[in-house]
Formats: sequence, C-alpha cells, structure tokens
Amino acid sequence: MIKFGLDWRSGGDGDEFILAEFGITPTEFYRRLQEYAARPEYWGIEPWVGEQLRLLCARKITVSEQTVGDRKGSGAALDGGEPR
Repeated sequence: MIKFGLDWRSGGDGDEFILAEFGITPTEFYRRLQEYAARPEYWGIEPWVGEQLRLLCARKITVSEQTVGDRKGSGAALDGGEPR
C-alpha cells in the first residue's frame, strides 16, 4: 500500500487499479494508507513523505465522500437501477 501510494502521490490517478490489486475500494484503501502514513518511521519513509501521503489520502477521501453525497442527493440509485 505504501509503495502504491508513493507511486501515485505526485500526480496521476491509480484508483482504477486499487480494487484489483488490494481487493478493497479506493476509499478504504486511502483510509488505511492514511493510518499507515501517520507512522512514517515504522515504514522507513521520511516524515515529509508521510505528510504528503496523509494529504493525498485526505483529498481522495473527501472527493469520494462528496461524490457519494452528490449521488445520494440527486436521487440517483447507487446500484445503477432506477432512482427511488
């Protein structure tokens, strides 16, 4: 997870690979990575890199929550079916 986050932290978007690679949703991935990044010394990364990862995760989680909120607020069905 740390390596994946490091590979994508400077730009790009690897979200489409997360489910296949880790078996979890991008939102869950970024929540877990955010926890790992809070302890950079444990993972052998510099504190400033841990901070970059935490900021990336916070941004990704916020965007994800806003997207879900937008879908709920629009009346669109989250399962791809008809709005309820």
